Amino acid sequence: MKILYVASEDAPYALVGGLSQAVSFMARAVAKLGHDARVFIPKYGVIDEKKYPMGMETKGLAVPTGAGKGSKFPHVLLCNVKYRDQSTFYAPTYFLENREYFELRANVYGYSDEHIRFYLLSLGCLEWLLAQKAKKGWMPDIIHAHDWHTGYIVELLKKDPRYKKALQKIKVLYTIHNFRHQGNHEFLYEVKSDKGKEALLPIFQRKMQNQNPMLRGIIYADRVNTVSRTYAKEVQTKEFGEGLHRQLKSHAYKLSGIANGIDTQEMNPQTDPHIVSNFNSKNLAPRKANKAALQKHFQLPVAANIPVIAYVGRLAAQKGIELILKTLEDIETLPASQFIFLGGGEKSYSNDLVELCRRYPARIAAILQKDFILPRKIFAGSDMLLVPSRFEPGGIVAMEALRYGCVPIVANTGGLSETISAFNGSRLTGNGFLHERGNRLSFQVALISALQVYAIPEVWARLVKNALLSDFSWDRTALEYQKLYKQLKRAK
Repeated sequence: MKILYVASEDAPYALVGGLSQAVSFMARAVAKLGHDARVFIPKYGVIDEKKYPMGMETKGLAVPTGAGKGSKFPHVLLCNVKYRDQSTFYAPTYFLENREYFELRANVYGYSDEHIRFYLLSLGCLEWLLAQKAKKGWMPDIIHAHDWHTGYIVELLKKDPRYKKALQKIKVLYTIHNFRHQGNHEFLYEVKSDKGKEALLPIFQRKMQNQNPMLRGIIYADRVNTVSRTYAKEVQTKEFGEGLHRQLKSHAYKLSGIANGIDTQEMNPQTDPHIVSNFNSKNLAPRKANKAALQKHFQLPVAANIPVIAYVGRLAAQKGIELILKTLEDIETLPASQFIFLGGGEKSYSNDLVELCRRYPARIAAILQKDFILPRKIFAGSDMLLVPSRFEPGGIVAMEALRYGCVPIVANTGGLSETISAFNGSRLTGNGFLHERGNRLSFQVALISALQVYAIPEVWARLVKNALLSDFSWDRTALEYQKLYKQLKRAK
């Protein structure tokens, strides 16, 4: 099959969040199964062509804007499509080039005209496909669109007369990684609800910003999926659906969930050059050196027998950080332990954490900034990872921790509930600990349970081995997507 992944970012070219990794690894893993997988993203100004050489695929692509006669806006926006082929480690990638909306911007995101920028991405992709068809070039069987940025392409392909008939053979899978981010609402003081019944307005019309691309992607896609089966169920409720629960429930017949994977080649404790000492499930002893190095890095007392408990991520309400902070206010009631934190976030939480570090310098330490390498060192040296999220679509951080033998203590929600199986001390099965989300007592019980198991070295070693043997590779995920693609292609 020929699959085109359309997204706002893709590693290594435009790397802001987890979306870039998901798109990149997904395309590569699907290609390993023998499919022709390619990616289509904007050509941002931050993409260095000297570092990533690319050729011109289509020059002077005239993208219609829908502006009528007498409009102050242009009738077309001129774009180019550049191409970086499959001779690289990454999937073949197309880049939509437009100076005003992509190349002259200093950042990937953060602009008040985001809706125009990503509407242009969708229009540009479809115009390029029309040009491809005219010259009998490469055409996808399936467009796999990602997140709110590409909701526009779904409706345009299925409803706009310019594209509907010409590209009718193309099926669309629409994947939503996080329902909270719906894009068009972020810069509006007042948003009128969109039912998705009125046709998508032209790109420059002011009221177009009130039209929700995620909603429209859900309505018009052939299939919709998200990043775990549990999250696919949760978003059909008011609590998790972010205002779209009714529409999701009415389209439940085409909604499913597939857990993302992690890069098991890059994140490999046997070969990772960023950690002090490499190890595997058959030889856990080198983890001690990583633990000592981690304690030194965070300026905590080096003590091999004291459990190190980590938190890696944003200090935000969604992540359930208040459960940890409230618990640490009474840290003296906990068994001997050290807590380390990595990540910035909301100022109130940062201030509270800084105060806890001041009060308990031998037990709590924090680095309040982003770091793309330090998490691996934390996973390789810590004994446990806290993920008490209120909701968590996929739970990648828990998968990464397991990969390095760091035992997760997580909320029973979203992808976390599928990633972590509760440890059974009598059967020695399971790879972590779960607690009721948002429940401080349940969180504390899970934490104490983990510390009690840690106090029995031979049992804890078995649990660490269980964690290391957990399989969350993209190869497994790609097989699930292959099934979905086959269903889509067969559907009438």
